[in-house]
Amino acid sequence: RTERPEVKWSPLEEEKTRVLLVDDIADTGRSIKAVLPRLENLFEEVRVVTILKKPWSEVDPHYYSLETEAWVVFPWEVVETAKQIISKGREIGWSKEEIERELRKAGISEEEYSGLVEY
Repeated sequence: RTERPEVKWSPLEEEKTRVLLVDDIADTGRSIKAVLPRLENLFEEVRVVTILKKPWSEVDPHYYSLETEAWVVFPWEVVETAKQIISKGREIGWSKEEIERELRKAGISEEEYSGLVEY
């Protein structure tokens, strides 16, 4: 993940129409804030929907399924998250067992992280 949201723009018909901006989670809100002004300038109406919303998000989606403070790992980001935890653990000097404990705390199963944790 990059510290700053990266906007990859796919050209749309820039006409006055309605658009639904979809994101998995409104955590800090930075990724939504990065693209929302441009969409609002191009389209008649822009609505935002996310699966989850964090209470501290700078953006309030129009629609979301649940607000949570929990650390969330979506199925499509398990490997990326596991690699980040492993990297952080190695920097800190955690043992293999400590890294594995942190992975399990994040909801990542042994089956998902096996092969990634090696010493």
